[in-house]
Amino acid sequence: MSLIILLSVIQITTPRELLTAMHARYDGKWYRTLTFLQHNTEHHPDGTVGHSTWREWLQAPGKLRIEFQPADSGNGVLFANDSVFSFQLDSLRGSRPFVHPLLVLGFDVYTQPVERTVAQLQQPPRVFDLSVLSEGTWDGRLVFVRMLEPAPPIRQRPRIRASTNTQPWMAAGSRRK
Repeated sequence: MSLIILLSVIQITTPRELLTAMHARYDGKWYRTLTFLQHNTEHHPDGTVGHSTWREWLQAPGKLRIEFQPADSGNGVLFANDSVFSFQLDSLRGSRPFVHPLLVLGFDVYTQPVERTVAQLQQPPRVFDLSVLSEGTWDGRLVFVRMLEPAPPIRQRPRIRASTNTQPWMAAGSRRK
């Protein structure tokens, strides 16, 4: 996996330096709690389009609750303690070890020790190559805005992907440049 962070004028040459700079810039200033609604659009291989809404609660570092709407469905997931717990009809249906890379890079990097972030980014199955760094600018801020990861083989893809061999994630409200 590649880590693409858009930089300001800070001279950074390694991903570890980048994570250290991100943490230092917002240490004690980044929010620890957040709630929001996320509206999703999913394009299926048969050409149909699905829509869903999730209500999310964040407690940084490391905790994210997602309730699939409608709220009375009792369906959702919980990310905590480097694990994911799935719920259906208000009952725990399964759990497994899992470090959510978007939670780590979008929120936790600013609120937890850098060594913890590095350790999480090195846990399988998503192991980030911390020898590779790309550079750019985005609104002059040192924040995580995009993650590229290898797309799974076509037979394992749950939905249509871009024609390249990566699948992007963009921060909400971000603009491509």
